[in-house]
Amino acid sequence: MTEPQVNTGFTLEPDTALDPSVYGPVFRVENAFSKIELNNINAYISKLDNEKYKNREPETRSVEVYSDYGFTTGLASYLLHNYKGIELTMWDMMGESTTQWKWSDPEPNREPLLAHESLRMTTPGKNYKQHRDLASKKMTCLIYLQPKFSGNGTIFHGRDQDKHTEYKWEYNTGYIFKPNTYSWHSYLNNTDQNRFVYMINLYVDPEYKKPGIRREFVMQENPIDKIIPI
Repeated sequence: MTEPQVNTGFTLEPDTALDPSVYGPVFRVENAFSKIELNNINAYISKLDNEKYKNREPETRSVEVYSDYGFTTGLASYLLHNYKGIELTMWDMMGESTTQWKWSDPEPNREPLLAHESLRMTTPGKNYKQHRDLASKKMTCLIYLQPKFSGNGTIFHGRDQDKHTEYKWEYNTGYIFKPNTYSWHSYLNNTDQNRFVYMINLYVDPEYKKPGIRREFVMQENPIDKIIPI
C-alpha cells in the first residue's frame, strides 16, 4: 500500500472569480499533489496513455488508483477529515443567495466516510454534456494533469444553465464543489491529445461498496457511565 506523502504545499480557498450567487460555492486548489505523488500519478498516466483504443468512439475511461495500485493522496485524506469545515465555509459563501439554491445532498447531516480517487482519461473529440454530479457525492474535487499546457478546462454553466465559463486549465490545479442546484458543468476535449484529470469524490458509503481510504468515527466512552470504585 502506498502511503500518502505529506504535501504541505497545497492551498484551498474560496474562488472569488466565480460568483456563488450564479455558480454556487467553488473552492480553488493549487499545488494539489507533491512531487512524489505526481511521479506515481505520471506512471499511471503513461500506462493508460499507451493502451490502444483503435476504432473507438471518443470516450472517458477511469482507473481506480486505490484498488488497482494501492495509491492514495494527502489531498484526499485532508478533504475527508476536514469536510465539515469546507462545507460550512461554502455555506457562508452563499450569504443571502440561498432562496433558490440548495445542496443536492439528500442527507446533509451525514458526513462522508470514504474518499474515492480515480484517474480519468478523455480521448480527443469527447464532449460530456451538462450535469450537476450525483447527489450521492458529498463533495467533488478535480485536478488538471495532462496536457501540461493548453488543455480544455471544465465549463461551468451556472444557475440558469446559460453561462459558458471555462475554469482555466493549469497543471496540478483544480477546484472543489459540493453538488448543488447551481453546479451545472460540462467538459470536452477538442485537442489532439488525451485529457487526464484526477478525481476525488467523498461518499458516505456505509455498505463498503466503493474502494478508497476511509474515515472511522470512534465512539468516546462516557465518563458518567463509569463505575467509580469506593
